[in-house]
Amino acid sequence: MVHRFHTEIAKMYGVTAAVIFFNIAYWVEENEKNRIHYYDGYYWVYCSIHNLAESTHDYLTENQIRRAIQKLLDDDMLYKGNYNKKKYDRTYWYTLTPKAEEILWKIKMRM
Repeated sequence: MVHRFHTEIAKMYGVTAAVIFFNIAYWVEENEKNRIHYYDGYYWVYCSIHNLAESTHDYLTENQIRRAIQKLLDDDMLYKGNYNKKKYDRTYWYTLTPKAEEILWKIKMRM
């Protein structure tokens, strides 16, 4: 499996956070293209840390992924929500913040 990330994000938050961020940003963009998972003015992606560790990023532990996501949340790069239909489903949803969108826009302008 090939994983990509923006080096500017890696410099700011580390490679693990950059890989997770790229993955979330990719799926948010896909959901926007497909006009799905739109809540509260944002397109969202849902994923559990367990599923990220098991299927998407099998070389990262759940704790590494949890810390990377928390770092991105703490620095206002991601928003976290819960839009599950079933109350017992605790899978979190993530989207990019305006700050993250601005950083990505600047990165794309330099490419």
